[in-house]
Amino acid sequence: MPTGFIYSQDFLYHNANSTIPHYENSDRLLACLNRLHQSSYFNSLFFLK
Repeated sequence: MPTGFIYSQDFLYHNANSTIPHYENSDRLLACLNRLHQSSYFNSLFFLK
């Protein structure tokens, strides 16, 4: 299993959806995670294609 696997979109959203709803900025944080995941910089850091 590649190291970047734990940083996959499903992992991020699963953890965000289970822990962040307690905070008022949950929607903003989820949107930020989504933008990060779509960025080539983020992908180059964690997936190293």
